[in-house]
Amino acid sequence: MTFLSTAALTDRVRTLADETAEGSDVFVLDVVMKGGNGGPNLEVSVDTDAGVTVDQLSAFSRELGFALDTADLIDGHYELTVSSPGATKPLALPRQYPRHVGKPLEVKLREPLAEPDVVAGATALTGALTAVDLDAGTLALSIPGKTKKDAPVAVVVPLDAVAEARVKLPW
Repeated sequence: MTFLSTAALTDRVRTLADETAEGSDVFVLDVVMKGGNGGPNLEVSVDTDAGVTVDQLSAFSRELGFALDTADLIDGHYELTVSSPGATKPLALPRQYPRHVGKPLEVKLREPLAEPDVVAGATALTGALTAVDLDAGTLALSIPGKTKKDAPVAVVVPLDAVAEARVKLPW
């Protein structure tokens, strides 16, 4: 076994996780390695286009665990945790947006939008996600007007302008 740095080991685990996900509905969002008692803790976050189920998490965890054991990357004991991103995590990939159409979204922008006037200069937007066009690389939001009497404003945001987006929870 060759010793790998933490970054190199994390990258190798990410590669194995991506390979494990091939041919399934599951896709990998993140791999984090933390130190632990007796060995590293590997935390792998996965999702599907429809939302990941417990059965999918369990199956992916077994398959990835087998791949890790076969690759013999980690000397000794390690802990593997495979989980969904959770409701409070930002959307990490464009393919996560479509299933949230109709839900309120909080979007932080890399730089202020120039148009339309109602949001010009804004670096953050909150509104209902009304559409996603992955081919065009855009999402559409319905932003409430400045007052209750004002009609909502449709805003198209390029996905590459999004620094972070989260589904706004009702509580």
